[in-house]
Order: sequence, then structure tokens, then C-alpha cells
Amino acid sequence: MVVGRIFAEYLDDRSLQGDRAIAAGLNPDGVPCPSAHRPEQNQHRPGDGWQAGTVRAILENPRYTGYAFFGRWATYEALLDPDDVAADFVVRFRRSTPGRLVRSRVPAHPAIIDVADFTLVQLRRRSRATGDGRGRGATERAGRTTQRRYLFRGRLRCALCGRKMPASPRGERIYYGAICGPSHLTPTHAPAIPAR
Repeated sequence: MVVGRIFAEYLDDRSLQGDRAIAAGLNPDGVPCPSAHRPEQNQHRPGDGWQAGTVRAILENPRYTGYAFFGRWATYEALLDPDDVAADFVVRFRRSTPGRLVRSRVPAHPAIIDVADFTLVQLRRRSRATGDGRGRGATERAGRTTQRRYLFRGRLRCALCGRKMPASPRGERIYYGAICGPSHLTPTHAPAIPAR
């Protein structure tokens, strides 16, 4: 099975292959990628071969251990354009913290990968990401560089919805305003606040 091969190649101490090398080994062998194997479920993907991101998603998916997992993804709202506070926001997904993950007490389906092997893969991935400095972006976040200095950046919140009030430069002034959903728009809602 393909998933077993991916885990076995990643755990092979002699080769120490990464996601990209495993994907490059699957393509010449003619192994169909998930979107080519099940095109009816992946109509939005081209199905043109294995990618490093596909291998990474398989290696980080705990469902291959046979247990059901819930709460792996959390929703959050992001501005369409950070420079334009009047623009709307979109709902996006990001991985939940490990503390929010819920696992079934008993296996929900047959296991493809042993729990010990899956745990070993996760430990190796974590040590590779932080051990030599490559991939450190997953553990450390660099500050964004801006041309302007925003005095209240990240400090002002809307009293009604609790969201941060992003800054919007207009001429020589900087305005801070909340972007609330339709349910929070009331006549008493505060307009943008100018700050010098």
C-alpha cells in the first residue's frame, strides 16, 4: 500500500528521505497520486503527480492509525486586504492546537500504520524542523516589517465583537476601526477612531 510505503521510506535510517524525495520516488514508479486515483473526489486538483505537500499531508494525518480524530482544523477570520479596513473578511482554516484534538477511544477503522510508527514520524519531523535551522518558520514567527509605525497595533479591540481594530493610513493620519459582521452593526457601533 502507498501509505505504508511513504511511512517506511520516511523511517528508513539509511536514506533519511524528506517529503520531496519521497514524492520524486513515487512519480517514476507510476504510483497514482490521490487526485489521479480518485478524480471524482478531487475535481479541483489536476492529478499530475505526487507533490511534497501531498506526502506531508499523509505523514501528518493521524487517521491512518485506525482511530477517528475530531477538531483537527479551526476556523478564523482574516481581512481580505490588510491595508483596507473597509474590505470584508474571509473565513479560513488552520490547524488546531494539540490540546483541542479529540481521539476516539476505540479504533474506528482498520489501521494502516502502527501508532508507534506514526509517533516516531512526528518526533522526527519535529526534530528535523528545529534541529538544523531549516524549516524553523513552523516554530518561530518573524515580525512583519512595515514602512509606517502603528502606535496601537494589536492593542485596540472592538467593545462589541472583541476583534482587533486594524490600522488604516489615510493621508497623514492613521485610523483604527473594527470590522464587525452584520449581526454586530448597530447605530451605537463606534466608527473609525483617528490617532495622531
